[in-house]
Amino acid sequence: MLPLLFYILLLSGNWLPAAYALSRNDRATPLMEAPKSDLQKVAFEIEHDFRPTGKLTSLRVFVGIPKTVDRCQHVINLYFTPHPIAVYDDMDTRYAIFQFSNLSENVTIKMKGDIQLQRQDLVTALTKSSTSSQTNFKPLSHEEKNEFLKSEKYIEVNDPGIKRIADTIEGPKNRLGKMSQPPSTQDFQTAEIETVQEVLGWLRRNVKYDAESRPEGAVATAKLGRGVCQQFSELFVTLCRSKGLPTRYVGGLSTYFDKRNPNSSASHAWAEVFLSGLGWVPFDPTWMESTSDVVKPIYISLTKIRNNVSLGFGNDVAWQYRYQSPVEISVLNSFTFRALTP
Repeated sequence: MLPLLFYILLLSGNWLPAAYALSRNDRATPLMEAPKSDLQKVAFEIEHDFRPTGKLTSLRVFVGIPKTVDRCQHVINLYFTPHPIAVYDDMDTRYAIFQFSNLSENVTIKMKGDIQLQRQDLVTALTKSSTSSQTNFKPLSHEEKNEFLKSEKYIEVNDPGIKRIADTIEGPKNRLGKMSQPPSTQDFQTAEIETVQEVLGWLRRNVKYDAESRPEGAVATAKLGRGVCQQFSELFVTLCRSKGLPTRYVGGLSTYFDKRNPNSSASHAWAEVFLSGLGWVPFDPTWMESTSDVVKPIYISLTKIRNNVSLGFGNDVAWQYRYQSPVEISVLNSFTFRALTP
């Protein structure tokens, strides 16, 4: 764990911010066959190739890197070229920091490793809950619950247009209010699941996948009715929060794409909802054809913060730089995945 004081010192100085307005291109070699079991081991290689048009006094790069997450993913090994100057955890996200000086030519950061991915979805959560007498999660504190219900950039819970949409969706309180007896944990769970399913149903009817449309935030996506995974997830999180369901955005990578998304890059976004008696349960509002779809073991989680200042808009890599004369940077990101499980 990097000491906070060192992290603050590392960020100090006259740096230009991560420049996503500059040229950024992604290419991916995903797995072409879906996993055949609830566990899948995957070898991955990720490269970030920085190409300055002139001399940089300094270049600092922040990379989101995978870490082991219970019931989700287990990092078997991880290697870097070159070695990062620091690796640290902050707010459920692990970062590697790379530093270069007096740079006048291309530089590439490589990360490779093996990871075991585990199926985790509503079906597996319900199955585990019904066969175990003990829960393996902590209830959310009051502060945590407020954190995952709040309105924030891109997740505009308090917007009047969002509220009008939310009013068409029956929330857990209304569902429980119809009961003639005090609700049990099972009743709370059922009411919450039914609300999530209704939110997913609304998204399927009203938002279309469009690789050319990338509106900024839930409000813009709801108005346009189009977007990619990032927009689907922002709107899903916003509507769930508006119905009183603690929900968080997840940014990461998908190791597999099917015929529905043949031209997508590896970057992907989905969400997790905290459900009574189950804890955090992932949902993919972009790819779920129905509310009962299996969330396959194909996802590598990198961050669970939508507005991650360190990783910028793409939720995977960001950079800062100094220069003496005007210079631009283009970045080529490549992702390669290879199945290790037969």
